[in-house]
Amino acid sequence: MTFDVMTLGPLNVDLLITGSAPTNLDELTQWTGPSTVSVTAAGSTGYATLAFARLGLRTGVVSVLADDPLGDLIHRTLVQAGVDVSHVTRQPDTLSGIGIYLLLFGSKKRPLTYRYPTHFPWPQPLRQADRDFLLSGRHIHCGGYLHYPEMWNDDLAQLYCVAQARGLTTSLDPQRILTHYTGAWIEPLREALKYTDLLLLDAYEAKRLAVSEDLSTAALVLQQAGPRIVAIKNGVQGTWICTSERAFHQPAVSVPEDQIVETVGAGDTFDAAFVTAFLSGWSVERCAQFAAVAAASSLRGAGAVSSLASREELEHQLDVVVR
Repeated sequence: MTFDVMTLGPLNVDLLITGSAPTNLDELTQWTGPSTVSVTAAGSTGYATLAFARLGLRTGVVSVLADDPLGDLIHRTLVQAGVDVSHVTRQPDTLSGIGIYLLLFGSKKRPLTYRYPTHFPWPQPLRQADRDFLLSGRHIHCGGYLHYPEMWNDDLAQLYCVAQARGLTTSLDPQRILTHYTGAWIEPLREALKYTDLLLLDAYEAKRLAVSEDLSTAALVLQQAGPRIVAIKNGVQGTWICTSERAFHQPAVSVPEDQIVETVGAGDTFDAAFVTAFLSGWSVERCAQFAAVAAASSLRGAGAVSSLASREELEHQLDVVVR
């Protein structure tokens, strides 16, 4: 089988609790009430992986899962989506990572509490068989790298260097550092960025990595670190795009507030759609437009892909949006 996209990174479960609860602390501590509870697979890399498959790309993943019921859920979800999981390792006597989103107070993305997995998020070090598998596609995408300081080594940079030398393209959504860290955020990524074609990240991450509060400046600083294209996602404020030739702002596609379930995985869907369009040879502008349409489509359901339209439907929506 020839793959379009190979993904590398953590797989976990999100517990999404949506509804309405008192914001007054005294009332909240006495409150009982119903909410909508969804358990979704599978975190930053998992969401992107599922979105790639949903968009029709032949997709494989390299990761590690706990040998527990949540790991079973993630594995089953990926298999049902048509993702090749032959290089997903099950680790006995470990616990899956889980993000718990308490979306009861008006926000569609926070507050968040979490449990780290008790296993490595992906094989450490990368085995040669896993490297060969990752290099068997057209593109490699890694998500969630900065979440795991124990993975900050030369593996990713070396993999991406070889990938580009063989004609593959690469993308990275680093996510944010969750632990106490006083160093420069860009340092763990500096070498890998030299071999990254697409850097896809949110506004908070971009500001910390570039040490700039201005997103246009941050995009330029990060693009000069190596990536061909930088896309800084900022929710309803849209996306800032920077290449070596031009920079522009892509507005978000508006979705009525009462139709938005949550926004937790929208950025991961954006990543998958941008890469999908990029692999199709589209212009940077059309890649950004397609990604914006896909991200908006994902907001109407729990998890990044439950409401994500097919590629054909998204392309039709894109033609309407840009008409």
